[in-house]
Amino acid sequence: MKSIISTCQGETFRAEAQSPWSGTILLVTHGGWYLETERWDILLLHDVRFGEIPIGAALPDIGELPYDKRFEHQPLRFENGTLMLTGELQIELHGEKETRQHETVGVSQKRLRELEKALRNSGRGELRYAACGLQPPEDSTLWREMQRRTEGFLAAAGGGYEEISAAVKELLGLGRGLTPACDDWLAGYMYAARRTGKTEACAAVSKAVLEYAGEYTNAVSAAYLRAAARGEYYELLEDCLFGEDADSIAQLLSIGSSSGSDMLSGMLAVCND
Repeated sequence: MKSIISTCQGETFRAEAQSPWSGTILLVTHGGWYLETERWDILLLHDVRFGEIPIGAALPDIGELPYDKRFEHQPLRFENGTLMLTGELQIELHGEKETRQHETVGVSQKRLRELEKALRNSGRGELRYAACGLQPPEDSTLWREMQRRTEGFLAAAGGGYEEISAAVKELLGLGRGLTPACDDWLAGYMYAARRTGKTEACAAVSKAVLEYAGEYTNAVSAAYLRAAARGEYYELLEDCLFGEDADSIAQLLSIGSSSGSDMLSGMLAVCND
């Protein structure tokens, strides 16, 4: 049996690894495998170049997981630190749990300029138009609707819970992709708001996301959103906000067709507010 070692897991994945469970391989993509546990939680096996992802376990080479749709809906089992995926493949979880306690801090103006420039030049995601002050295509009906709802959300973010929760429900599930664009934008917003000290608005938004994500968007996207609402560490987002190199920005922007771009747009909405 082939065995792959993961030395880096996110907080949600580590929590699931505290006890045995069964599940299925939910979805096989070029970016990794999504797993569904018997408790209906969603986990991800992904490449280590994306660092620590809350719902993920990083693998040294994602190419070792075959891109074969026949594996979808196949059963799996986790116990004693080992994820048994098929009769020929297993993942061994190594690495110690890290406790991270970050003080809230502002993002430097230099870093903001770097983020905005990279997003503007990426050519990815319709939400970047508003984030970078760009002129959108005239025929983009979806963009106009996303702009209306994100602007409505930002206006509501300083209000009471009823207003905020209504605005969150307007965003959930809106947009293209496995993780809809406005879900990614909202995940980026929550991460940046918490890390830059906008705790009051973030607490209300997070409460609404935890309450409504399961109802208003798909299971995979809801898993990412819940992790963001709980304040779980996401290495690429952290490095983009507070790092100094360009590699983390490029890696974030490479996620999905526009997921990384949409998360960055949400982060900039906080930092430029």
